[in-house]
Amino acid sequence: MRNYNVNKFSRVAVATDDGKTISAHPARAKYFEIITISDGKITDRVRITKEIHDALNVEGEKSSLNGKNKHIIPAFPECTHMIARGIGSNAYHRLLRLDIHPILTDIHSIDEAINAFILGSIISHTNRIH
Repeated sequence: MRNYNVNKFSRVAVATDDGKTISAHPARAKYFEIITISDGKITDRVRITKEIHDALNVEGEKSSLNGKNKHIIPAFPECTHMIARGIGSNAYHRLLRLDIHPILTDIHSIDEAINAFILGSIISHTNRIH
């Protein structure tokens, strides 16, 4: 388990199927909720579909990833974190190499997870890497 502290500015990608709950696995999620946090407050929230996400991926990234992992690498270089309830080992390490910190939570609600992130109390459970 790891505790995270929010910086003055963070952009968090959250895997979701409905915009309310965190998906069990980003590769199977329909959307990514992109939440911008500045000085401890949500300043922007945008939902992108998998189709838009795939189209925005940098050329070359797709060819180096297998069919599942290409869907979970956020296409936004300014994302600092990604929240999900589980993730494959290859994707987890790929995100770290891109300086995007995966947070694997047992929290189901996006709003609750983001609040915990802002408060610095969200915990990443590395046992959720598979």
